[in-house]
Amino acid sequence: MAKEDIKDFIRKRPPFFWWLLANLLAAAFAVISWTTCLYIFNYPERPQNYEILRKLKRLPPVTEFAPKECPDGDPADPKTAFTKFFPLKDKRLDAYNLARKRDYLTNYKEPSAPTYVEGNYIVSHVRKLTPADFFHPGLAIRAQALVETGETDEAASFPVVIELLLPTAEEPASDYFKPDDTITLSRATHRAAVITYTKLGTHEEPLICLTVIPLSYGHYLSPDGETLPLSPPDPLNLSASFPTMKENRPD
Repeated sequence: MAKEDIKDFIRKRPPFFWWLLANLLAAAFAVISWTTCLYIFNYPERPQNYEILRKLKRLPPVTEFAPKECPDGDPADPKTAFTKFFPLKDKRLDAYNLARKRDYLTNYKEPSAPTYVEGNYIVSHVRKLTPADFFHPGLAIRAQALVETGETDEAASFPVVIELLLPTAEEPASDYFKPDDTITLSRATHRAAVITYTKLGTHEEPLICLTVIPLSYGHYLSPDGETLPLSPPDPLNLSASFPTMKENRPD
């Protein structure tokens, strides 16, 4: 189009045309801005959204709950946990994991019923958390569920593995827990909430992994009875991979 044609086109437009165009553009901008804001605030578990909210100081840091003030949730011993989580697949599993991370980083602001892990677990691996993990500093503990069999009083391994992530204020000692130590968790005192679930095994050899983080800290003791120096994590790394420990990742 020649310059003369463009000038003629502009000159022939009535004044209300430009007024209408300006209003339409303003309305479109408002809609885009509003939907973007809703997306950022409604899905803070997305890494980019989390960083934006942190920079704007619109997302409170994770806090510690007193045991009696923790959100109501369902206790799950190893058998209950296996029955609840093993059937989850694909989209349902992804949606569950995203929702649980959202609950955790928003301090369970929205009504939610976390799953609190219970039972006895034997430690197999321990390592310190790094900046590449969900939070740092802290400890990651891998432990296999132990369940009493019906025939004897002895406990046998059960196809449920937990990785217990413990946030600390400073670099923790690596020997708080050792392989073959036993950890006993209860809903009433430990409030170890499931953050993500991963299926590791097959239908022939089932195995599930639950990543759990305490909401209350006061009852976490080392095998020697020493109180662990836990502290609310800040900031979180929403780009971290789950499961946290390589021993818990599918082959």
